[in-house]
Amino acid sequence: MEREGWAREVDVVVVGSGAAGCAAALAAQEYGFEALVLEKGAFAGGGTSYSSGGIWIADNFLAREAGIADSREEALAYLRFLGAGYEVEENVRAYIDNGDEALRFFADRGLRFQLVRNVPDIYYGMAPGAKREGRMVEIQLFPAYELGPWREKVLVSPFTLTRATFDEAVRWGGRGSYAGWDPAIQEERRKNDIRALGAGLAAALVKALLDRDVPLLLEAPAKALIHLDGRVAGVVATIDGRDQRIRARAGVVLASGGYEGNRELIRNYEDLEFRNMFPETITGDGLIMGAEIGATVRVIPRQLTIFMGYDIPARDGRPAMFRNAGTSEIPQPHSCVVNRAGRRFGDESFFQKLQHGLRSFDVRTHTRPNLPCFWIFDAQYAAKYSISGLPIGEVPDYFERGATLEELAGRLGIDPDGLRAEIERFNGFVADGVDADFGRGGEPWSRNYSGDFTSKNPNLGTIEKPPFYGIELHPFGMSCAGLLTNAAGQVMHQRGFPIPGLYALGNCSAGIEFGVGYQAGLTLGKGMIFALLAVRHMAAVYSPRRGRR
Repeated sequence: MEREGWAREVDVVVVGSGAAGCAAALAAQEYGFEALVLEKGAFAGGGTSYSSGGIWIADNFLAREAGIADSREEALAYLRFLGAGYEVEENVRAYIDNGDEALRFFADRGLRFQLVRNVPDIYYGMAPGAKREGRMVEIQLFPAYELGPWREKVLVSPFTLTRATFDEAVRWGGRGSYAGWDPAIQEERRKNDIRALGAGLAAALVKALLDRDVPLLLEAPAKALIHLDGRVAGVVATIDGRDQRIRARAGVVLASGGYEGNRELIRNYEDLEFRNMFPETITGDGLIMGAEIGATVRVIPRQLTIFMGYDIPARDGRPAMFRNAGTSEIPQPHSCVVNRAGRRFGDESFFQKLQHGLRSFDVRTHTRPNLPCFWIFDAQYAAKYSISGLPIGEVPDYFERGATLEELAGRLGIDPDGLRAEIERFNGFVADGVDADFGRGGEPWSRNYSGDFTSKNPNLGTIEKPPFYGIELHPFGMSCAGLLTNAAGQVMHQRGFPIPGLYALGNCSAGIEFGVGYQAGLTLGKGMIFALLAVRHMAAVYSPRRGRR
């Protein structure tokens, strides 16, 4: 491709405005680079805005200030356990060895972080190196009015409660138990647009870029990488309705997320068809552009990032949407998940323990026996917990209901005798507080949903009080394939060498720091850590004043 005709020249082009992309642009600016962020959608924030906003950093300075002990060796052991052989050791070490430094770097640039207390590693009690608390960090409450005219240009999740921090939710009774949440506080925060979780993190990062005059262009999708003289020299992007060539003197950073909104890529790489719970703009653009120039796409099979949720139909001028219930509603007591035969197939309070059942395949019938599946609960649940984010006591009319379990089963297409027998067995476990079939509520992680750390089993309760309710569940997940990167965030070519000038971060890159396993906070942590490492690598090979070294 000819060298002339650049519409614009900068040092670093960042594709995507989620946490990884904004962190890369912020780091680039701090290292003296001129950065430009290209966002495909009409709003900034990407998938980060729809997330819980947790950042997993082992042995971080906030934990040390709180007197919580941790070590490099324990953290490495934990990530290796998660990886199950699919991790890449140099990337694991890069994550652990640079996590606290990256957290400090961004904190020193004005991001206000806080420690999340009483939230254990997901595999605490099961895995070597797991900790009871201290590794989960989040952004403090962010007043969105600080964004000025950009306040309406940064995404807020339509289905994740964003007016309480992770730490507050646990202290107030649990992430999925809203009875202890003061409605006056929530209303005050709504009026003042105080944001938390992923929406707060995205807003805080955008504010940091605005403060430094780093340009962030909306509705500016990158379409192709420009490859010159053996290196990535820039991108083709659509800006103001025209395709333009943008030169990146130091490098291009792909941080455009996974491909959860691309049905074809899901069919290509996933072993389950799943719904999308990210912004519809996240369609695998970075993966496609990288693959077009020979980048390696690494697939981690059966990655444990499958969750469960249900469809909410369009109404009252609001569009149809999909709600994640697997980490808020489903773990609560007085409920369970069953298949068409009325049988349970896993621990509903620990979403990763449902995944083997979801992937089960019956060779004789060539069907998945546990899909479709259904969430069942009773009037006790409705009286205690929020459903679809509504006030406690309200059950939306898109849930089926019945005066008896048999009536509900008929409405949902479940075997009524099977459901009755299964619920009777399930109820029998409650008195002893032990789920003899699947161990529901047996893991410390499960208890942060209810906030009850003292009762025999806070995730277990009878299903016996009519009316009974139910809805069909669908899996949704995060991409198991991504661009292979080295410990500096460089994208690797299929022939085994790093592609000069090209970096990939966050969900756009393969999850080789944690392999098969999933730990809340790792994807955002990875995005921010490797954003700093990628910019440092650029600084080692290119000077904004002197050019390439």
